[in-house]
Amino acid sequence: MRTATVDDAVAVIAVILDAGSMFRDADMAEVSDNPPPAVEDVEAQIQAGHIWVAAGDDRLVGCIVVRVVDGDAHIDQVSTVRSHQGRGVGRRLVETAEDWARAEGYARVTLTTFTDVSWNAPYYRRLGYRALEVDELGVELAAARAEEAAFGLDAWGRCAMAHDLTGGPDR
Repeated sequence: MRTATVDDAVAVIAVILDAGSMFRDADMAEVSDNPPPAVEDVEAQIQAGHIWVAAGDDRLVGCIVVRVVDGDAHIDQVSTVRSHQGRGVGRRLVETAEDWARAEGYARVTLTTFTDVSWNAPYYRRLGYRALEVDELGVELAAARAEEAAFGLDAWGRCAMAHDLTGGPDR
């Protein structure tokens, strides 16, 4: 795992598109057909130091995008190309983001995800994340969930999750 460079921007988008094609197999073509982020947006996130990548063979095979939401580290996107899924790439990317969050002094990591897709909420539960109740969402995380709902993603069930990094119970 390494911090992405601006030269990785197009490859990061390719990873996101490849990983997103999995949703087509889960009868969620609308998710799969979601437009990728703009190169300029990816470059800005890279310059902010918020994207890490996993390299394999001669190309990138995974990426994770993090930002700060309500004073917590927040995983916006974690993607592994289909040819490398099931090899621990996603887990290592999440661990990299959690390590960054700890080093930066964040008490927890949050994310939003599909509740019933095997490589989403059930996967994150295995990594120590728990679903948040609506009244536990901060203003920014609640706004992100509202935006997802307006986009139609709640048709498949969505939730926000959190993982405490302090060793105590999630707040």
